[in-house]
Amino acid sequence: MLLHIRGDVDLLTADPLRSLLARLVAGSTGAILLDLSDVAFLGVKGVAILLDTTEDCRRRGTELRLVNISHAVRRPLTTLGLLDSFDIVGAADHARHR
Repeated sequence: MLLHIRGDVDLLTADPLRSLLARLVAGSTGAILLDLSDVAFLGVKGVAILLDTTEDCRRRGTELRLVNISHAVRRPLTTLGLLDSFDIVGAADHARHR
């Protein structure tokens, strides 16, 4: 499943995104790919959602892959020392075949 996220992931958008990802994880039979190339801002709530979703996937025996992360995503993950907590790949086609 490939989901393309656009715009800001902040206090206003975090809860709908969390709900959507929870439904995807619950119904997933394979890896979930999040294309984050068009994310303009990733706030603390967005980081928490990515961490929680990664953990939910691990518990269910599936994977969450972050694809084409933008600078706006890479910066907070790097600053918080969390970049290595995620499976990050450069392109969606490559991510599907890992």
